[in-house]
Amino acid sequence: AADNWKNLKELEKAVKVYWKAKDHLPPR
Repeated sequence: AADNWKNLKELEKAVKVYWKAKDHLPPR
């Protein structure tokens, strides 16, 4: 269960980074 929770937090962090980078991309 602990590993599952850690994976979830890692995924959440990755998603935040992804969306932040996506916002900085120039509009097509």
